[in-house]
Amino acid sequence: MVVDHQRGDPEAEDDEHDADRKPRRREATEQRATEKQRHTDQKQGDEDVQSGLHISWSACGKGGLPGPRPVDTYLMRLARYLAHSGVASRRHAERLIRSGRVRVDGETVTDPARDVGEQNAVVIDGRAVSPEAREYHLLNKPLGVVSTAHDPEGRRKVTDLVPSSARLYPVGRLDADTAGLIVLTNDGNLANRLTHPRFGVERAYRARITGAPEESSLRALRTGVELEDGRTAPAHVTVTAREGEETELEIVIREGRKRQVRRMCEAIGHRVLALERIRFGPLELGSLARGDSRQLEPEEIQRLRGV
Repeated sequence: MVVDHQRGDPEAEDDEHDADRKPRRREATEQRATEKQRHTDQKQGDEDVQSGLHISWSACGKGGLPGPRPVDTYLMRLARYLAHSGVASRRHAERLIRSGRVRVDGETVTDPARDVGEQNAVVIDGRAVSPEAREYHLLNKPLGVVSTAHDPEGRRKVTDLVPSSARLYPVGRLDADTAGLIVLTNDGNLANRLTHPRFGVERAYRARITGAPEESSLRALRTGVELEDGRTAPAHVTVTAREGEETELEIVIREGRKRQVRRMCEAIGHRVLALERIRFGPLELGSLARGDSRQLEPEEIQRLRGV
């Protein structure tokens, strides 16, 4: 309870005076909270920019103005644009924006959701910001590595295995107990396209399963099986090897549901013993060693864009 020591306990005043003071106290409290948040945002912004979080300043022209900018019609939210530029994480970028330190085309912007692109002049603290050069990497993910750029449990991540200072993130996911091909990039436009269900990018897996599935079971995989989250789309399924009580299948799907291949095989009564992704769209794993990565060739990137 708020007490005014000069005027006494507010509950001792009459109702009219009490009702008059409450809005003023509430307004003052809100103003103090706003000032405190502004101070916090400013301090956090200083820490973000000065702590070396992959800061990537472009060359500035006379008077701190940015030079010519490439034209790109792809738009993204301002906070995401700053994150892609390596200034700070998206959450910290939002604080920088709200603190009033970011200008777009000469105008101060405090809305992190403002759409911008490379055709806009984005400036923070008087210096122009440009997105990182786009990178595209193919990794042969080992078992036990998680497909994320941040892991609160401290496990080894796919980004730990790619030698790059760019803010890369995986295109889609592979389970920790699944090995094989995964793409990492900082090109959000392409990543969204490759993972959007509308485009149905093919994913090919090599699965070693228990037992020897009957032809009727293989036919069920090819036409679609019922899972708890719905019936699967038709898949290409080929038996590539049989050895003892185990069978090796190549399964090609166009969906990206969680643990889908494992659940498909379980639906026909066979457990997956080992799983490896060997192709993603036009990209093939080839002879790349487990745990190694390589940058994509320009023609490979073009083929991905055409998927």
